[in-house]
Formats: sequence, structure tokens, C-alpha cells
Amino acid sequence: MQKFKFRTTNDGGINQKGKIIFHNGKELETPTCWFGLSLIESKEFQLEVFKKANIEAFLSNAYDLYYTDKKKERQKLIKELQRLEICHKMDSGGFQLMKAEISGKAHKFPLNQRLVLNKQLEIQCECGVQLDFPFGPNLNKKQKFKRLNKTFKNLGELIIQIENKGIDFSFLPVIHTTSNDLELLEYSLKQLETILGKKPDIIGVGSLVPLVKRMKGTMKNNIENFLYTLISLRRKLPGAFIHAFGIGGTMAYLAILAGIDSYDSNGWIQKSAYGVIQLPGISDRFLRKEDHNRPYLITNRKQRNCKKAINEIDMFMKCGCEACKPYYNENWKDKNWKLKQKAFIGRAQQPKKLRAIHNVSLYQSEILRIREEIINNNLLEFIKSRLKFSIYYKYIDFIEVLKEKDLDELRDFPRLLEMIYNKKKKN
Repeated sequence: MQKFKFRTTNDGGINQKGKIIFHNGKELETPTCWFGLSLIESKEFQLEVFKKANIEAFLSNAYDLYYTDKKKERQKLIKELQRLEICHKMDSGGFQLMKAEISGKAHKFPLNQRLVLNKQLEIQCECGVQLDFPFGPNLNKKQKFKRLNKTFKNLGELIIQIENKGIDFSFLPVIHTTSNDLELLEYSLKQLETILGKKPDIIGVGSLVPLVKRMKGTMKNNIENFLYTLISLRRKLPGAFIHAFGIGGTMAYLAILAGIDSYDSNGWIQKSAYGVIQLPGISDRFLRKEDHNRPYLITNRKQRNCKKAINEIDMFMKCGCEACKPYYNENWKDKNWKLKQKAFIGRAQQPKKLRAIHNVSLYQSEILRIREEIINNNLLEFIKSRLKFSIYYKYIDFIEVLKEKDLDELRDFPRLLEMIYNKKKKN
């Protein structure tokens, strides 16, 4: 039976701190971030990065473990991470299956709910995601309902399979929703309540990526629609655990402010491979000027919403993560910076590993900080401090306006959106 328990450890509301208790007794505090395994980097590379960054949770993928992990590298890595008592969520691979369907290759990679559960039980993950059917950006409403119903059919099959095996298991039911369509959201929650026999208190929400990225077939006001979806879901499920699929990076700050408890980070390895490092409240930075002319670390960055220039190199030199610790210097000189810069630059494994450890350490430390700020009732000010130089800063006020609305007021989103922006124009 379902053994995924979630308890809030503060007064709740839109933003809550909580604790997950899995079927095997392991516990994980929330909000939390699950770091995805890389399909490219070696077991040794990832193990060192995750150990030195002190991550609490990671995720794998049943589709990958069946069809692309030919040498069992990820399965070996999973065992090593489990020995370190790091919590493990296994996704079904529904997104990969959708891509295979679109390319006409799904017959080469058969995947069903039984196969997904068998792999999750074999690997002994803490949490297994049901096999779901995400939305593509160009589906009509009838097609969306069809894919939703296939997802709910799989959930019913998953519950029967668990009961037939006579086991306890922590599984994550999934819904998909897009734009500002409350009908889809309410239909999904009603179906879950029917299947589970109660109002869902554990839920994952997918198909959000088209809302936060400009993709062909998506509508305008995507970010507003994304935030509206999350706040509406939180309003309907107060105190529940909500995981958002496909949301990471800077967007995670807004998503947490809008009420989610959990998200995935799959982009950490790409950023490290590209030569990028990250700093709190600062977007991607290269370590020197490159031909592409994208932003690199400097000592006098002029930022939007701030009159004072930011010394980014100073911030980097004073980082205390495991990768940066040998170069930490409060009173650094140019020669100290050049030494650290040289160590972190390059496509070789060592500098890439240093960048990865630094970036993952930052993501993990930000999660710990967010928990503190929720308990101290200071999350809003913290998120403002992190996004004050970002193009996403303007959405913070939008979230706060939506938080003040009840479900009836949220129902007419187009009118609500018009009212919010007309008020801003007048001001």
C-alpha cells in the first residue's frame, strides 16, 4: 500500500516546511531538490560531485535504466549513493517515452506500468513515480484529456500491482495541466480522489515546461500561467506535498514562492560542461571573456534594480564549498584570483568537476537556506534578494497578488490578469 507520508513542520499556508517519511523509514526535509544523474559523466565523477556537495536527494529514470544504461553505470552509481543514505526518487520515463512516440520509435522501447514498478522495486528507491503521459505543446483539449486518462489508468494499475505483491511502497501520483485551465486541474484532482479513495495529499504536476519556456504552440503570459497553476493547486491542496517536474534553476525560486515543496535539477552537469559557474543571486557566469561574449566574472557589474556595482570575483573568491575551499581568501589579490581562475577553466575533467561541485553545492545550500527563511517567515524577502537582478523579479509581486485571492477569485484568470496589469499601468 501507499506509504509516502508527508508532515508539515510549520503553520503551513502557501509556503510550508515539511518532512517526507518513506516506506523504508528514511526521512527527507522539504522544500527539497532532487539532482538528476548524468547520462554522460562517469560514475566516479558524479559520486565525487554529489559527496562533496552534500546532496540530500537524487533521481534516476526507469526508461534510462532499461534502455540507455547499457554498461549499468547508473545502476552502480545508484548503489553507491544509496550506501551514503541519499534519498532516491525514480522517475518513470514518461517524457522519454513521449519523445520516442513522436519519433515513431516507441515500439523499440516498450514501457508500461508493470515494467516501471519492477525496476523501482529492484533498485529499491525511496520514491517511485508512476508512469505518466505528459502533454506536448500542440495538443488540443480532447488529446490532453486522452493522455490524462491514460495516466490515471496507470495509477490504478500501480495500486493493484502493489496490493497484489502485498508490499508497502512510496509512490508519487502525477497529473498534467497547462495554461490557466482550471477545468483540467479540477478534473485531474477529482480523478485522483476517486482512484485513491481520498483527497490527494501527495502529488506531482507535469507538463509545466512549455509554460516557462518559449516553445512553438505555447501561449503568451506563460510565466503568469505557470504561477497561477501552482498557486491554484496549492489552494486546492493545502498542506499537501507538491512536486513540480521540469522546473529548476532560477525558476525554482518563483515555484517555491508559489507553493511547491519539491523540484528536480537536471541541468547541473550541462552548466558545468559549458564552463559556467553560478553565484547566489547572480545568473550564469563564465570565468573569463569568451568569443560568444556572454557574461563573465568581473569586479564591477552594474545590475538592474541596484545602483551599487557588484564585485562578482570577490563573491567567488569567498565561496567556502569543497571545490573553492583551497582558494578561499578574504583578502585576495589578483594573483590569488588568477590561480583559482586557472584551476576552474577548461574542458578537462578536473576543472569541470570543480565547477560541478561548486554549482551543486550552491543549489543544495540554497535549499537549506530556503527552509530557514520559511521557518523565520522571511521567504518573500529572501526570494526578492535572490531575484533582484533577474528578469524574473517582476513576477514576485504577481505571486503575492495571487496569494491574496481565494479560489472563486482565481477562477476567472484572464480578468484577474487584466486587472493586475491595468493596476500596474495606473501606478
